[in-house]
Amino acid sequence: MKLLTTLLVLGASLHNVNADEYIPPDKTIMYFLRWNTNAQFQKFDAVMTAPPIKNSGDVYLWPGLQDVDQTGVFQEVLQGIYGGTGKWWMQTMWCCSNSQSGHGIHVLPGNKIVISNTLSGDRVNWLTNVTVGSISNNESFALGYKAMNQAILCIEVQQGAAWDFGPLTWENVVMVVNATDHAFCLMEPENWNDLTIYSMTKPKAVTKDGLTTCTIDKIVMERPA
Repeated sequence: MKLLTTLLVLGASLHNVNADEYIPPDKTIMYFLRWNTNAQFQKFDAVMTAPPIKNSGDVYLWPGLQDVDQTGVFQEVLQGIYGGTGKWWMQTMWCCSNSQSGHGIHVLPGNKIVISNTLSGDRVNWLTNVTVGSISNNESFALGYKAMNQAILCIEVQQGAAWDFGPLTWENVVMVVNATDHAFCLMEPENWNDLTIYSMTKPKAVTKDGLTTCTIDKIVMERPA
């Protein structure tokens, strides 16, 4: 399988590599959990709690959807702000062929970030909402033609930075796919190269009208293995 690694240093570049042969470029290390399906995602929601900032500018935390053709990642990226402000910056984007970026929101450590991604009824756009406290961004990305079949929760560290900020907690994770097979939900997610120690509540799957909804109350990416 291929992994699309998002490298965000004020801009963004894309590396499309074979996961089995992956050598992190620029001292980048990826810790991620991935749910693969044979169907298209209709929805991907999660609540992320922003951790403390230890290495401003070199740590990127994101949920994302990847398409079956491996052309990019649709993601909400939480990154440390350069200059040591003690704040995070959250921005929705498509990376990286014909890149698109949305508006950003300042985030403080401890803030809960409510993230929602929904495929529009006409399957033309992905509609996103990112809410932090009383601030909310609603945006639309014309990516409905891409068959998103993978959901990812990722911790990405670059330039020698480390996962030293403690656990990353995700709550109310909801994945909806246009299929009746719910095996993807009930199995453990792919833990790439077994790099991540994590805990997870028992997933729940409900199938109705040709759609399967997978709900996971809590996932904690605890520490590097």
